[in-house]
Amino acid sequence: MAMILVPAVIYLLLALSPKYPRTERVQSGVSTREMWREAARPLFVLLFCCMWMTASIELGPDQWFPSIMSALVPQLQGVLYLVYTAGLMFLLRTFGSGMSQKSPIGTLLVCSGVAAVGLYWLGDLKTGPANPQAALMAATVFGVGKTFLWPTMLGMTAERFPRGGALTISLMGGAGMASVAVAVPIMGVCIDRYGQGAALQMMAALGAILVVVFLGFLIYFKSRVLPRSQLIGTP
Repeated sequence: MAMILVPAVIYLLLALSPKYPRTERVQSGVSTREMWREAARPLFVLLFCCMWMTASIELGPDQWFPSIMSALVPQLQGVLYLVYTAGLMFLLRTFGSGMSQKSPIGTLLVCSGVAAVGLYWLGDLKTGPANPQAALMAATVFGVGKTFLWPTMLGMTAERFPRGGALTISLMGGAGMASVAVAVPIMGVCIDRYGQGAALQMMAALGAILVVVFLGFLIYFKSRVLPRSQLIGTP
């Protein structure tokens, strides 16, 4: 395992050699203090908390999919559902990304609801010889719902908090990755106590909570009536 230090040192030397251009934040004259002030805004803190839930919905079930789906649908290997939803996400993100750009908060609202429906449907499947077609349809709904959660959260952060620069983007991405360390063991405990279906439906509850929160975001943003062209570069 220590062999990984060899390319790590090489990459470090390569990174130290070139001269990097100034970042957009520095060119715009935004100070580090202003970045932290942007990260302390209540609206960003709320969005930061939402990132924990959206990432948990996407990544938490993915870690348990092979085990859960093998128990729910023994006819097929559980890992195939993970591969299927991952492929579905790839296609939608590659060819349908324009949808989230038209209305980021609307996309988050709809995707949270769709992912919640998919997870609840998957959790409602009977343990044992369930219908593979029904399981595939439920996995499809879940896969579609979770597709645009992560990238749209980062995109909305960049759009709504432009003066946060790399700091706010990094905080959001870090929250998403850290959520896995929380969601996965919680799902494991739920599986041990109540079964696989209950664990998926517990994650579906997070989607329902997010629907309410993002609906509040949508109403709030609509009330401000701020054109998107004025969002970039404003305090």
